[in-house]
Amino acid sequence: MSNPTDNTIAVVTEVAKGVTPPNPAFKYADVTSGGATLSFDMKELSSETMKQSRDMAGIRKVAGSSSGSLKFELRRDPVITDFLAAAHSAVADGNDFVASNKDTSFTIEEAMTVDDGKLYFRGRNQHVSKATITVDAESKAQVTFDFVGGARTHDTAIITGATYAKTQKGKELAGIDVGTINIAGLTARYMSLEISIEQPREPNYALGERDAFEIGTSANRVVKITAKVFRKDLNPETLFEGDEPVAVNIELGDGADGYGFTYPAMVGSYPKNEANGSKQLVNVVLTAQYDETADYGSMFSLLS
Repeated sequence: MSNPTDNTIAVVTEVAKGVTPPNPAFKYADVTSGGATLSFDMKELSSETMKQSRDMAGIRKVAGSSSGSLKFELRRDPVITDFLAAAHSAVADGNDFVASNKDTSFTIEEAMTVDDGKLYFRGRNQHVSKATITVDAESKAQVTFDFVGGARTHDTAIITGATYAKTQKGKELAGIDVGTINIAGLTARYMSLEISIEQPREPNYALGERDAFEIGTSANRVVKITAKVFRKDLNPETLFEGDEPVAVNIELGDGADGYGFTYPAMVGSYPKNEANGSKQLVNVVLTAQYDETADYGSMFSLLS
């Protein structure tokens, strides 16, 4: 009897986009319950040929691509770090990952346990199109990665020479583990925080090929922070009345368990009031922009 809780997700970084490396060294990705929603789909073309019987003359399937998401409890984890780097198209500099234009693709394998053994479903050329980190005062922190990808294969055996490793993981973070939230000029208590990194991506198709041959990138990367702050004064209005950027620094967790996020220039939306039960809140959305002095717009780091 099959049980979805027995399914496993494993990930390997591709050297050549769309090609699983030989003798792949997979890392297990420990997602949340129901947190893996990767799927493959094709466009169906119905025949418009007229038949006297009024039956459809046929259907063709074209333009195959994959999409979906993987959801994790936020923790220091090599798989999460790899996906965060891919979301930023980041270039690593020691423990710092500076947002750039260096795209990374993955082969993601889902192993399903059934009566006769295991079934393997592998998506190649998987790119992170969006990463969303959420945390509030009463909950655990979570991170969700959305993917766009190319071809998918299936098998009843592992790839020849493949190895699988469990990764070293830090503690799962909760609201109490949020350390620094430094939005220059704003002194407040925060109820919740969301960090999103989005890079529009889409599959590209060519004549003579069934599946997407590449994943294209369009438009600029958009990095936003959505903060719900307990109202105590008019500082949010004073700070975000105009278009002047402010520096933002956030630490989720600390030491070997933590990630840091640095934004040298973010512009805040005009604050909006929110009444939530007994709570009087003010909501602000900050958007990162390129900073000439720092020479980047966003960066995340492995704390130590």
